Amino acid sequence: MKTNRIVACLMVLLIVGKSAQADPIEEGKALFMSRCAACHNVNKVMTGPALAGVDERRSIDWIINFVHSSQTMVKKGDKDAVAIFEQFRKIPMPDHPDLTDDNIKQIVEYIKA
Repeated sequence: MKTNRIVACLMVLLIVGKSAQADPIEEGKALFMSRCAACHNVNKVMTGPALAGVDERRSIDWIINFVHSSQTMVKKGDKDAVAIFEQFRKIPMPDHPDLTDDNIKQIVEYIKA
């Protein structure tokens, strides 16, 4: 009897916890608006490139590394990073080392949506 109550309580907590988790696309949108939108738009070139289709042009690992430190990639000679840097008048993208891989994946999910 006591075990059944414990199991029931754990199931309720699990269900409540799962429903309280934020939608990854909404999280990505919030991150995009606060961290990216000053220089990027999904469909329009601004200070930085339009980001629609970025997940089709680059691997998620490349995107994560670029967001964490674009200039590290430029200095290492990554041809795509160098090309973007050159195309956008050598204006460096600020590093975002505090964004987790999951944060960046959420931003990409927002861009895809």
